[in-house]
Amino acid sequence: MISVLIPVYNQKVVSLVTSLRKQAGNLRVDYEIVVLDDGSSGSFRKENAVIKKMDHVRYLEQPENTGRAAARNRLADEALHACLLFIDGDVVIAGESFLEDYLRYYDEQTVVCGGLAYYPEPPEDPAERLRFRAGVSRECLPPSVRRTHPYRSFMSSSFMIPAGLFHRIRFDERMKGYGHEDTLFGFRLKQEHIRIRHIDNPVIHGKTETGRKYLHKALEAAENLAKAWELTGYDPAFVPEVKLLRRAVRLRRLGLSFPVRKMVSLLREPAMRNLTGLHPRLFLLDLLKLDACLGALAVATRKTAC
Repeated sequence: MISVLIPVYNQKVVSLVTSLRKQAGNLRVDYEIVVLDDGSSGSFRKENAVIKKMDHVRYLEQPENTGRAAARNRLADEALHACLLFIDGDVVIAGESFLEDYLRYYDEQTVVCGGLAYYPEPPEDPAERLRFRAGVSRECLPPSVRRTHPYRSFMSSSFMIPAGLFHRIRFDERMKGYGHEDTLFGFRLKQEHIRIRHIDNPVIHGKTETGRKYLHKALEAAENLAKAWELTGYDPAFVPEVKLLRRAVRLRRLGLSFPVRKMVSLLREPAMRNLTGLHPRLFLLDLLKLDACLGALAVATRKTAC
């Protein structure tokens, strides 16, 4: 009945798979868990290899990293069942009825999103607080809030989709690097008038990382946002889906891109010190992301003009 699909890149997933197997076994439904290692280093592959011996589990390996979009598409192609549940490899299952709570909402015309949560206490290491603060403030949204903008609120960390709907949309494999492949997927769902249902069934973000590492990923994602818009053919309907893009496009239209980027360049060093320190201020993160997005849009404009 259900294929649980887990893309993995340099993550340990034995505990996650064990938890999911226990829940699925208690439900007495036909299931499989398919894990795709997308070019992880040898130490992660060695540790995760123990799941090969587990019943109802398939562990696939790719020699090189193909990216988040391509990995999810490969998992969907490998799935045996009509109900697909995608779960990121760096999350923790919060509730003992997680699978049951998803399956009770399954129907062939609806995508179901359970949401994302964080542990209530911040990381002990101050260097890891930026990721926690940004996640709690921006990603941990209750269903009532997500339902106000269902497509904007789509996140690929945990979602259930009928296989037929998935293969109508699929993730765009031209999206490389980190970030916003799920934003583009959500926009495609909106274009196809596919219903999204937001429920209260979150996974917990279980991976800690330093502020410097998270900042690098956040800026890469801001640049990738420009790529996502490009892949829509610069559809103006995509712009309102992401606050960062709305701000960047507005500044460009007002002719303020250069002065804003100049201001950010002067603030970059103190902003970096703050964001990788004890008390990160998210408005500084927003400034750096805006600068990265503006820079990517400028590059895209030059390419279009050539």
